Amino acid sequence: MTGAPKKLSATQHQAVIAIISHNTLKSAAESVGVSVRTLNRWMLNPLFAGKLKQAENQLIESGIRQLMLLQGDAINTLAELLNCEDDLVRRQAAVSVLSQLIKLRELYKIEEKLNEIEDEINAKELSQSYS
Repeated sequence: MTGAPKKLSATQHQAVIAIISHNTLKSAAESVGVSVRTLNRWMLNPLFAGKLKQAENQLIESGIRQLMLLQGDAINTLAELLNCEDDLVRRQAAVSVLSQLIKLRELYKIEEKLNEIEDEINAKELSQSYS
């Protein structure tokens, strides 16, 4: 044998879809007619693992797009709840808003720091390439 195949078989493509569509590897394996052991072995194959990761990322991106469409309604609902007569509901809405704001701020700080680190790395690589 000359190493790993350069492309996935039809069954492997079906397995990628099955893995992201089923709750367990067992049910995914059964749906494409292979064993769980085979799926586990395929998942060690860089090509298969890459296709699976790509499919998972596409699924996540699709979910994010769907959530983005709902954000206006969610914000409006929280705003309405902040004016509710029930003190407990108002308090929970306020805590929810503040909690999300804090998380968002933390993510922005992390992103800023990551960008700084990437800029430093790129600058070092550029200076080394001219050395």
